Amino acid sequence: MKGDLPPEPAFGDSIFDHRIVRLLLLRVLFLLVAAGLAACDSAPHDNPLDPCSPRFRNAGRLSGTVAALYTPEPRAGVRVRAVPQGDAEILPCHDGASEETRTERIVMTDAAGAFEVEGLASGSYLVIAEGDGLEADTTLIRVSAGSVATTSIRINTLPVVTSTMARTVHILAGP
Repeated sequence: MKGDLPPEPAFGDSIFDHRIVRLLLLRVLFLLVAAGLAACDSAPHDNPLDPCSPRFRNAGRLSGTVAALYTPEPRAGVRVRAVPQGDAEILPCHDGASEETRTERIVMTDAAGAFEVEGLASGSYLVIAEGDGLEADTTLIRVSAGSVATTSIRINTLPVVTSTMARTVHILAGP
C-alpha cells in the first residue's frame, strides 16, 4: 500500500505553499509600512486656513446696506444687530476657544446706510435692522471663516401722527 500513495511534494512545489509565502510577505510589508508611518511626525499646521493651525481664525465678516423700502434712499443711524443662531460650525482640531465669539453684535449704519460687522464666528446669524420711527426688518445670513457675507436690507418708515383733532357735537332732544 505504501507504493500506491504519491510521493510527498517538496516545499514550494504546490500552489498552496506559494499562497502562504505570498500572504506572509504581504503581512511583513504591511507591518513595515505601518511602522514607518508611525515613526513620521505629523505635517506642520502653519497654513492660516487649516483649522489645526494656531494661526487659524474662525472669523468671517458681515457687510451690507440699509435703504428705504420704496426708494433707494440710504438710512443712516439704523441699529443693525447680528444675533447668532444655534448652528455653530464645529471645525476639526479647533476647540472653539478663540477671540471670535458667538455673541450678539450691534453696529450702526453710516451716512451711506452701510454697515460692517467683523470677527463673527462661522455660523448663521439673524440680522435685524431697527430704529426709531422705522419698522424692523430681519434676514438670515450664513457667515463662513475667511469670507464676507453681504446683505441689503430695505426698511419701511412707520406712520407718524402730526396732529389730532377732536370734534364734539351736542345733540338736543326732540320736541
